[in-house]
Amino acid sequence: LPTLLFKDLVKFEELISDFKVIYKKEFGFLTYPLSGGFRTWSLLPSFLYPLFLKIEKFLETYLARHVSFRMLVVLEKINVP
Repeated sequence: LPTLLFKDLVKFEELISDFKVIYKKEFGFLTYPLSGGFRTWSLLPSFLYPLFLKIEKFLETYLARHVSFRMLVVLEKINVP
């Protein structure tokens, strides 16, 4: 759902004029699905997490925008009289 809402930031700010997008970051395209997300099982052994986090950080600029499972968006409320 956040991907649909914040895909086009200019359009979002036109539709929802009370808020301005301050920060947007896509992440979690490698470690999140391998860890099982919020489930109790994991395909990724805990000793490999640091390595996979480094790989994910390295590939972030190329892949995150297209294949991420998670997104962080910071909004600022604009005071409209």
